[in-house]
Amino acid sequence: NAAVQIVKHSVPQFLMFLAFLSVNLAVLNFLPIPVLDGGHMVFLLWGAVTRRRPSERIVIGASYIGMAFLLSLMVFVIVLDIGRWFKP
Repeated sequence: NAAVQIVKHSVPQFLMFLAFLSVNLAVLNFLPIPVLDGGHMVFLLWGAVTRRRPSERIVIGASYIGMAFLLSLMVFVIVLDIGRWFKP
């Protein structure tokens, strides 16, 4: 809905809106959560500092925890959005 209103206003503002969304997704992707690219960077930095790679067990465990965190966050936000529909 917001994108449609921006396109009706002007094309340059729509392109600016798309650029903002792209930058926002890039920033979120670099958060240090193991499933995201930022998490991979943390493991690479860990390997560079300690001069040994983290064990596969640690990487897999952290990835599961990161995935559970992101899925929990998505469910929480969806529940809040659905709750707003039924609010008087």
